[in-house]
Order: sequence, then C-alpha cells, then structure tokens
Amino acid sequence: MSFEIERKWFLKELPEMCKTKAPCDIEQCYIASSPSVRIRKSLEHRDPYKITFKGPGNIKRVEIEENISEETYNKLKTFMVNPKGIISKKFWKFNILGTDLNYEISTVDGMWHYIEVEFKSEEEANNFKPPEWFGTDVTESISIKGYSDLKIKIGKPFNLPEVMFGK
Repeated sequence: MSFEIERKWFLKELPEMCKTKAPCDIEQCYIASSPSVRIRKSLEHRDPYKITFKGPGNIKRVEIEENISEETYNKLKTFMVNPKGIISKKFWKFNILGTDLNYEISTVDGMWHYIEVEFKSEEEANNFKPPEWFGTDVTESISIKGYSDLKIKIGKPFNLPEVMFGK
C-alpha cells in the first residue's frame, strides 16, 4: 500500500520566486469527497491526466495515483459531484536547498495560496522546521481538504484563509 506523508501551510502571499517561474495550470475535479477521488488535468506535466484516491488522515494517508487517458478523464468528468466545483490551480515546485525535499506552492482558484512538503517518514515530517515565510501550519486541520468538500457543495470559490482566520 502506498502512503502520502506531507505537511501543509497557508501562505500569506505568493513568494517572489513564483513570479519569475511559469506555473503549471491544473484543473481538479472531484468524483467523491470521502474518500477523496479526484481527477486532474495538467498539460504541462509529462503525464497530463491522473486519477487519485486518498484515504482519511492528515500527515499520513493512503494515496493511490494512476495515469489515465484524456478519453477516460473526459468520461470520468461526467461523474463529478458538482460540475461547478472544479478547482483551478496554479502550481510551482522548488527544491529545499541542501535536501532531497521539494516544496510545492499552489494558488487555488486565484484567491489563496498554500505550500506542501512531502516526506519519506512521519518522523521526518514531524522534525521538519519550516522557514517563517511558510505561514500557518494547517496539516492537522481539515482546512484544505474542507475547501474541496465545500466548493463541491456550493459550486463557487472562496478565500479559505480569510474564512478560517479572518486574513
């Protein structure tokens, strides 16, 4: 069984480095929210169409991800929980200097930003000391997963950090 081990933070603002590197545009659609079943389209990636299953959990959870064809993607898209619930992301990936870790920055629906780091173990994740600019750690909250669930229900974007923290 494959596990995803990651931590997440809200970013106060998009870092300067994202303004000098072209983002990858992602369309993310949900077939189910619990467990999470999503499909993604990202034409900038080598494998542009994927289906991902994610189990419950925060730092560590089961993740199964497979490449799919464009035809399968389009067929699965007809099973979306809410056709107005498509999430649009701009995505950047950077290496954490001096390590084999990467951090991934996402702008969600053009309204808010978060950063995530994947780790090889829970111990490594728990011992990681993020730089201050990473912002508020939301790994243990349902915030980002909750955004997907709520957007599926209401069908429109909203500024999640503002809703959660008044920021």
